[in-house]
Amino acid sequence: MPATLNRFPPFSRHLVYLIVGFLVSAQSPVYGQTLSTPMSTSGPEYSFAVFDIKSLTGVNITGFSTSLGSNPLGQGQILRSVWKRNTVGSFSGFENDQFEWSPVITTTFGHFTAPSQPMTFIDPVTILPGETQAFCVFFFFGATQRFQNAPAIGSVVAGNSHLEIHAGRGGSIDPFSFTSGPEAWNGSVHYTTLQTFNDDISVEKMTAPSTEGLGCVDLSSAEPVTIDIRNRGFNLIPAGTQILSSYQANGGSVVSELVALSSDLPSWGLLSHTFATTADLSGPGNHTIVASTIYGGDQDLNNDSLTVTIPNGGQVVINNYPYRQPFDVPFGFPINGFDLPVGWVNETDDSMGLNSDWQVIFTPTVNMGTGPSGSHSPPVSSANSAYAFINGLSDFDAVNLRTPCFDLSGMTTPTLQFFMHSQNAALPMMGNELSMDVHSFPSGAVTLDVFGPEGHIGPDWALRSVDLSAFAGQKVQLVFRASTNFQNTLLVHDIAIDDISIEDAFLTRGQAPRGGLAVLDIGQSRNASGNVTSLELGGPYFVTATTGETLTIKLEGEPLKPIIMFSGPLNPIAASYPGIGTVDLGGPIVPTTGIPSLLTVVGDGSLPGGINPFFVTGTSGLTHLYFTVPAMAPGILGSFQCVFPTQMPGGLALSNAVQVSVQ
Repeated sequence: MPATLNRFPPFSRHLVYLIVGFLVSAQSPVYGQTLSTPMSTSGPEYSFAVFDIKSLTGVNITGFSTSLGSNPLGQGQILRSVWKRNTVGSFSGFENDQFEWSPVITTTFGHFTAPSQPMTFIDPVTILPGETQAFCVFFFFGATQRFQNAPAIGSVVAGNSHLEIHAGRGGSIDPFSFTSGPEAWNGSVHYTTLQTFNDDISVEKMTAPSTEGLGCVDLSSAEPVTIDIRNRGFNLIPAGTQILSSYQANGGSVVSELVALSSDLPSWGLLSHTFATTADLSGPGNHTIVASTIYGGDQDLNNDSLTVTIPNGGQVVINNYPYRQPFDVPFGFPINGFDLPVGWVNETDDSMGLNSDWQVIFTPTVNMGTGPSGSHSPPVSSANSAYAFINGLSDFDAVNLRTPCFDLSGMTTPTLQFFMHSQNAALPMMGNELSMDVHSFPSGAVTLDVFGPEGHIGPDWALRSVDLSAFAGQKVQLVFRASTNFQNTLLVHDIAIDDISIEDAFLTRGQAPRGGLAVLDIGQSRNASGNVTSLELGGPYFVTATTGETLTIKLEGEPLKPIIMFSGPLNPIAASYPGIGTVDLGGPIVPTTGIPSLLTVVGDGSLPGGINPFFVTGTSGLTHLYFTVPAMAPGILGSFQCVFPTQMPGGLALSNAVQVSVQ
């Protein structure tokens, strides 16, 4: 699995000054109640704060406000950013681990905004009773905050009946470089309580059957029904207590069962119950299930029932490979369309609201400077050459695009390849991310992050390859999962995908062509799977010609650069050079040079005389050469590969290899 991108490189002062003019304030929801630490006016000053909040009764943290120390740009004008640890627990031991944290909100206030104005969260952070959640607060522009010395890290510096604020650390160098402590953060926590009643039971969730359907397996006439029951009240429910639970499928008979607690159910505790009587969900289409609970003394009846929709049937199963999905659409397709290719669906319970679904379009995305100018599929100017994208003007943990069902029976090394466009040039470290999960059937197992998460890449389409050999022989569905964190104009970050392919990989694959960097195409050559070089998939590539035929040699690299073409016996990955590529021709490596033997230079654009001067890229980076196939017996004419000078690290790039045969 690829490593997660570094989202938090050190912030330079120049970058910080550049971005401040574009950040906007988040809208302020209801703050709820407030708990403040003792405000220090003379303690040490730090730019970053890390500390814990412990919930006693269950709270939603809705925002923070701070008391600032010195600020050279004016009191209140300060970029403030809040992050929370990805998992429940204290910051201790993780304060310097940038991969442990994710953003909650980023905002800024103007000169005349009081520093005590709360910075409110778009999505409140829920902390269940007894849990501890770690937070980081950043102050940019050299603005600092006074701290107060505390007796020990983790000691309580403020508390009430709902929550506690614990002493943490401060830092003044780079984000997630916390070294000082123990210190008490200067500020206020704004929150609402989760609980209002002493006795309150709710139906929290239906975990089976899946509300997303079972993808590659149709539902049966005997589907188990499982619900989660939550104790939302302050009071513990003792062991032996009975809770009446029921469900009704498609308006039919009500199935009721008494659930006897085998142990105490504490405040905010969760109980899972599977009904002994199964549900008949075998018919195609959507099924409706209403689950309910009845508990004596329940003071809130509004959360005692839950209605869910279960889809079934109509799955598209792919069993012919290679599979291709370029997202191309008929002429007249709407500019911004939610009509996806057959078998592709937007999940319905991942996120809700504006920009909460993937779209298929053939124009540039509406957010200028972030999305692609058009489809990756050539030609990009075609009116029906489209791609799928998620609009970055959203703030969702998951925007999921589910594929058809892929039957990988008979495949040994199934491989997914796709092109991804992901650019947030203004603030790459805080951009959106794309991941891919695999749902396996009939087990129903979900494997998260088989690809990603990956965020900012750059201004061009980039090829991504995912090894699915762990799922060979299974039926699977893939889920492209985008996470978006739009808080201000700098976090608008569209993510797009195009040219999806699945095939059984060839283990002898070598260097792939790289558009704009190193491509060799002789007479529309194709790799062993039938892919053309424009798809930039692994080689070697092959072409068959006839005697007397004129073949076009297309060479593509950086503009006005010499090219060296060499030939030799086809030998994929004969040698590998990090950052440059693989030589897919030749014999054993010569120890004194580190280069495969049996190679012959065909043309060298850096030398005069003969055909050498023709081996130079043009002003656009392209050049075309032509030769006529000589009279010869059927067989292999030769295998060829090129090396191109580049501006990239290493200074060289190897193209794909092409073998030319005569029939």
